[in-house]
Amino acid sequence: MRGVLHPDELVIWSEKHRDQWPSSLKRYACPTIGKLTIPEIKPSHIHDLLKPIWVEKRETANRVRGRIPFARTYPEGT
Repeated sequence: MRGVLHPDELVIWSEKHRDQWPSSLKRYACPTIGKLTIPEIKPSHIHDLLKPIWVEKRETANRVRGRIPFARTYPEGT
């Protein structure tokens, strides 16, 4: 997996935002739902991936929760 967004989708963001968006999904979401297809993802998966960070890193958890519906994978070279 190259990333969670196509590089063309990141052009309008600041460099910091471009780095944070995919890295937060890779760090917090991919270990739980990274190998699932969209129809396979259940609310319990989202709960499981957010639970460990919700108290300590609520803002990060909230951002990850908001980013998940927009995440897609693209093969190398796209």
